[in-house]
Amino acid sequence: MEIVNRIKNKIYNYIYKKTWYEWIYIFSGKKYISLYAGYKGQKKAFLLMEPEYGNLGDHAIAYASEKFIQEQFPAYKLIAVSEANTCRHLKSIKKVCEKLKTLRG
Repeated sequence: MEIVNRIKNKIYNYIYKKTWYEWIYIFSGKKYISLYAGYKGQKKAFLLMEPEYGNLGDHAIAYASEKFIQEQFPAYKLIAVSEANTCRHLKSIKKVCEKLKTLRG
């Protein structure tokens, strides 16, 4: 019985992790659909999963990432999205991102 319970727990955890962010994306993302509409057609760089907690190391990484993008790509508008808002805003972010044109075909 213990093996069966462990297998059930692993399956449950796998399904839970896979579907949780999908549910957030589907249900709460609709109200944010035009959040970044003003950036459509502009050069932009999204920095996702910005930390909101007290780990100073993660804040230092985020700060260095912002500085790097600003220095290396000065023509691009930097849009930082917090960790809590990343899943909620994915539909809006996807809507304003254009497909890259490839050199082939």
